[in-house]
Amino acid sequence: MCHDAEQSFNKIGPNIAALPPKRSIFSFYMMAAIYKMCYFLRIFSQTLLSMQPIQMADAVKCSVSIGSVVESQWRELVFKDSNQKEMMFLERSLVSNAEELQSEIADFVLELQKNSSPNTKWVVDYLRNTRVIYTIEVASLQDMQIAQRLQTEIWLKVNGILQSDIEGFRDELGYLVVASETTLQGVQRVALLKDERWVRFSINTADEIQRRSFLAGEVPMGIAIHAIG
Repeated sequence: MCHDAEQSFNKIGPNIAALPPKRSIFSFYMMAAIYKMCYFLRIFSQTLLSMQPIQMADAVKCSVSIGSVVESQWRELVFKDSNQKEMMFLERSLVSNAEELQSEIADFVLELQKNSSPNTKWVVDYLRNTRVIYTIEVASLQDMQIAQRLQTEIWLKVNGILQSDIEGFRDELGYLVVASETTLQGVQRVALLKDERWVRFSINTADEIQRRSFLAGEVPMGIAIHAIG
């Protein structure tokens, strides 16, 4: 795994363990991003709602080790399968408490501003009002499905927008609003902001016209609209 986790820990529950804090997960996020060692999924939330580790463990059928606690709230979790193999790591970070996280959001904003999608301003505005970032780190695509399930479970609890290094950004209803052009694939539920209203529809990214239209900020001709508002 791309995260250097402690191997020994003290059990404090059937699916939860306590790990002595070692190093900030954030340093591993930065190193992994540079060397492309891991994949990342994030939830950017404007609320301070949280989810208990035992709830997450039950949702994804994994055991959980608590890496560190800040002000009585968990900050770092390690998820393992039934063979105690490390599958993914989760960090919950308050943006206001860390300059590096504010810098991380600034980096996302900088990249988004290079994107021609009309949705980027909405995403940028949302990021600038983010209070908590949940970051899931997964080393193998084989574990991506479980990581996505964890991301969804947290998202349903805390609200917010979703981000994936593979897909891009999804809005509060789960529609893709800013896509990663190089890895966009499959049938996708997408949304475009038109005249301050969301137009929601689905595209087949294998259809070049539908794909290019969405990336250009246009609703493809003849497409069925899910909702406007």
